[in-house]
Amino acid sequence: MSSRLTRLALLAIGLILAIAPPASAQTAVPPAPVVSARSYTVEIAIVVIMFGLALFAVCRSSQRR
Repeated sequence: MSSRLTRLALLAIGLILAIAPPASAQTAVPPAPVVSARSYTVEIAIVVIMFGLALFAVCRSSQRR
């Protein structure tokens, strides 16, 4: 009978620990706002180069008289 009672007690403790939210000593700190310090220099350079190449291809292939 003692082993049955021990198993039941362990099962009850396990369920309580699984259901109960964890207690923490730390208070929840809201996350800091995200500040983007990204530079778009590379993307702008790619766009300018592609625009220049497209303009060069169009002007070069046109037939001038």
